[in-house]
Amino acid sequence: HDGSELWRFETGGANVAKPVALDDDVLIASTDGRLYRLNRRSGREIWAVDVPGKASVLESPIVSDGKIFLTTMENRVAAFDVAQGTVLWDRRRPHHGIFTITGHAGLLIDDDAVITGFNDGWLIAFATSDGATLWSTDLSGDGKGFVDIDTTPVASGPNYIVSSYGVGLFALNKESQDVAWYVKGEGFRTPVLAGTTLYASTSSGLLYAIDARSGEVLWHKKVAKALHAGPVPTRKYLLLPTSGGLLVIDRRQGTILRRVGDSHGFTARPLYVNGTLFAFSNSGRLYALGIH
Repeated sequence: HDGSELWRFETGGANVAKPVALDDDVLIASTDGRLYRLNRRSGREIWAVDVPGKASVLESPIVSDGKIFLTTMENRVAAFDVAQGTVLWDRRRPHHGIFTITGHAGLLIDDDAVITGFNDGWLIAFATSDGATLWSTDLSGDGKGFVDIDTTPVASGPNYIVSSYGVGLFALNKESQDVAWYVKGEGFRTPVLAGTTLYASTSSGLLYAIDARSGEVLWHKKVAKALHAGPVPTRKYLLLPTSGGLLVIDRRQGTILRRVGDSHGFTARPLYVNGTLFAFSNSGRLYALGIH
């Protein structure tokens, strides 16, 4: 309501992953290699557990059917019991070549499958019940260079949308895992689906609008020197964090309409709720902006 502090809780590392609400509690996955369950009203610790390998977590956990699922920078996916935080199963893939420290993809739950990508370019579906491999597909191309899948899979109609860093953006048929369409490019971030249009940014500062059904590129523009997060769509606009400020972009044509914020710029992806945009500036300020 007014931005006043309700409570604070200290973890052993930076907290990059977005917190996840769980009943009256909240889950915090931290770079200290721990998963915390805290009471949302008081910040009281319900439990805290080490993730397998105690590796950093950058992507938010997902809760489904009494289990918590997360991925780590150790090229690993794991499942935990909601009530106690007990590890139910975990699966790890060896690192690709000499690249032993990388980012990692988030998770997509689809029916009885938890789907994620790994730094060797493989996209894999595991059974939510026991972690058994349901299917896997290789998107690494020739396997050279940075082939990491470090985008969170997105479900769009009959397809899954995912990116291999040095190869491009793929739509894979959910049933066969065949490539439905492909957009060549490097450094795609996790795309955002709004209606039938995908909006995807790249690490080199490009912003794409893509027809999610056919893969047709509707427009693409250079909007910044580099981008660290994807856009947030509203009914008319795309709101994009950049080092030069928060950009307000026309969704139909990609035209930059306005720059908002201070000179320190924005890195974290903002959150849009009921007409208000909440955004963290690199200056440490939290903004609440009315979007009309």
